[in-house]
Amino acid sequence: MTLASIATPGLAPGDPLLRKIGWLCQAVRAMIVILLVWLFVKTAIFWMSDDKIADMARFTLHADIGGVSVTQKWLGFALTLATVWAINLAIYSAIWRLFSGFLRGEVFTVAAALRLRWAGVFSLAAVLVFPLYRMLEAMIVTAHPPSDQHAAPLGFISGDFSNLLVGAIIIALAQVFKAAAEIAIENAQIV
Repeated sequence: MTLASIATPGLAPGDPLLRKIGWLCQAVRAMIVILLVWLFVKTAIFWMSDDKIADMARFTLHADIGGVSVTQKWLGFALTLATVWAINLAIYSAIWRLFSGFLRGEVFTVAAALRLRWAGVFSLAAVLVFPLYRMLEAMIVTAHPPSDQHAAPLGFISGDFSNLLVGAIIIALAQVFKAAAEIAIENAQIV
């Protein structure tokens, strides 16, 4: 079943609710673009800075790594883009599609609920991706020091549990919204 094949009424063009939420939908979409650009720039700045990389290694890995090679920087940058930035792109793309649907009048519909669910699913995926990312990042930054300073920690931090909770709540809300939209469809067919 595709989102396009689900017959849900949504809101008619010109509906007063659309006028009330249109600015909000556009604001959310603009914030998504700003956030994704900011994450990309922040990632690039981090991986270009020996000091920032060394500070991260001291703080999180308790390792004095000295400098890192250009290869390590490029590997770290590529890893961050392929994991952290990509999962954020997936989460915010789902939210973009949700709010774009709202702009088309797809409010309180099954399609909107399914888009919301995808945001939750990708948030839950972050719970699996981020610890692996941190482990691989540690392996990259500690690849050159003596072997007693190599690190490959795998574990969860409080942010992972926050992602787990937020993802689960979003999926639960999506399920409630989907059930409500399906009930509305059934009621519309009865009348």
